Amino acid sequence: MSDDTTAAPLGFFRSLAGVCVGVEVFPRLIRHGWLRTLSHLFIMTFLCAAGVTVGESSRMSAALGGFGQEFDAYFGKVALANGSATPKKSPERARSIQFMPDGRLFYVPDW
Repeated sequence: MSDDTTAAPLGFFRSLAGVCVGVEVFPRLIRHGWLRTLSHLFIMTFLCAAGVTVGESSRMSAALGGFGQEFDAYFGKVALANGSATPKKSPERARSIQFMPDGRLFYVPDW
């Protein structure tokens, strides 16, 4: 086994791959400066956030698409004026509509 601690610092993807498969890369990672380490942290944070966003958006788009049609059928168009939202269909009646597994939208008319 060769001593890799004298080699040049690793790039982001080699560091990431090395950490994922074992501990042999850690002696080389210790040689990285704090600026390089922080930049790798920010790159990894951005990539993880992008992955979660893509995954969640595909899951939620189907649920929200169906909710939009159900909302239009239940409330009709909504008028926004003076800081309040009023449905065009039966604005005098209080009601609620469920969306997503654990979400609910309530409408209560002004008294």
